[in-house]
Amino acid sequence: MATDKTKRYDRQLRLWGEEGQEKLETSKLLLIGANATGTELLKNLVLPGIGSFTLLDNKKVSAADTGNNFFVTTDSIGQSRAAVTSNLLQELNELVSANFVDEDPEKLIAETPEFFTKFTVVIVCELNENSLRKLAEQLYNAQIPLVIVQTCGFVASLRLVLREHTVLDSKPETPLEDLRLNAPFVELSDFVNSFDFDGIPANQHSHIPYLVILVKAITEWRKKHNGTLPQTRPEKTEFQNFVRAMARTPDEENFKEAAASCFKAYVIPRLPYNTAELFEHEKCKNLTPNSSRFWIIVRALKDFYYSDGQNILPLIGTIPDMHSDTEKFVKLQQIFHHKATQDFERVFNNVKSTTTSLNLPEISPEVVKSFCKNSNYLQLLSNKRLEDEYTSTTQLFELDNSDDNLHEKAFYLGLRAVTRFQVEYKRYPGENDPNADLPLFQNVLRSLLQQMQYPVDIVPEQIVQELCRSGGAELHNIASFMGGVGAQEVIKILTNQYIPLNNAFIYNGLTSTGSNFNIQ
Repeated sequence: MATDKTKRYDRQLRLWGEEGQEKLETSKLLLIGANATGTELLKNLVLPGIGSFTLLDNKKVSAADTGNNFFVTTDSIGQSRAAVTSNLLQELNELVSANFVDEDPEKLIAETPEFFTKFTVVIVCELNENSLRKLAEQLYNAQIPLVIVQTCGFVASLRLVLREHTVLDSKPETPLEDLRLNAPFVELSDFVNSFDFDGIPANQHSHIPYLVILVKAITEWRKKHNGTLPQTRPEKTEFQNFVRAMARTPDEENFKEAAASCFKAYVIPRLPYNTAELFEHEKCKNLTPNSSRFWIIVRALKDFYYSDGQNILPLIGTIPDMHSDTEKFVKLQQIFHHKATQDFERVFNNVKSTTTSLNLPEISPEVVKSFCKNSNYLQLLSNKRLEDEYTSTTQLFELDNSDDNLHEKAFYLGLRAVTRFQVEYKRYPGENDPNADLPLFQNVLRSLLQQMQYPVDIVPEQIVQELCRSGGAELHNIASFMGGVGAQEVIKILTNQYIPLNNAFIYNGLTSTGSNFNIQ
């Protein structure tokens, strides 16, 4: 029977499952800056049920806040912005623990850096550049993900800083089918051999699962071709015709399915590139008592893969839908499920052996089973330090007039100049007088571009004017959009599912376009 929590979170459980939801519910998030962007982002994390959040902000609610932030009211002007927004956000989901700290983030970063290491993810929406750089270094050393979101008028950016982020399930658009048709395991081979294709009655012949047909066909093919699989186009066409010829009548749907899927019989399973990289990683090769469970299970998968010279990952254990009677289909499902269970048990025994030898806590069977199921989709993402970007004397990315993302990349450089201007002049460019600030902003941008070896005119003048005209203003529609994008990336990080952006994103509200690109 469904619980109240299951009913509440039903739709998202279909996306990231119970394991992903558990990770959300045990997470501890810190948001620095309770502005419109920050509260919109946090709203989208409170609703799906994060464990707890803490708002760090020492500002008071202003009249400007009431114009773009739905989590403050005119009655709250002059009150602690962290307290007001925290209380209203918590009302969205009583299962989420809400906290606030009404202190100066810059002072806390300088004097109490250990405060920030108790969180799962830190989100920054409002912070001085110098303090951001200090914080980013602290978090990078502690391996805590940092998400930076900045809005300025119609333009916004998102930057992820992940020292080491593991993806358990990348959710590919076209999941790999793991069927082992040209190298059937014993149970599958025995099941196929139980079918008398010539003597079976017509009503049963038309209900033989197409996987059985393909195993039978490829086995016969290999007998006639010195054990080889179809390789050339003529051979593949010949094999498809061979499958069609196995049908007794042209209207047998199962044989039509087999002919349409005949490529599955000669595709050889290969170790995915991302998984192969993990197997060769130093943390996989040399386990220690400090190794995370991710690397312990990856090593167990590697040992399984290379055991007995089989060079094959654990069977996923699922089969596609097909034309068949219930009895045969269920039997085939059971065969694949049983084999997948056997493979999982071998991997789990490898894991137990490692945790025992390293005197580490046991890893639950459910976690190991999830790794086995997703062993084709494992990934490791890592970024350089944010400080490397801010001190870089080389180009962060290629940028020329032929680049399709020219304006978005130019806006990113422009936003970097906005934060540098704020450090130098203690205000946003254009905040008081856009015309007076424009030449000052141009000088700051020019200096930044020269530092990174870009032509000083690579950022179009209309972008410079637009950023200066904005005066650092937050528009609610842009804040709301970036709140959605930012929350989406945080959920990817927390659940270790789906692939996060790598590693910068720009939204251009003037043209309603966005661009994701990698900063070297």
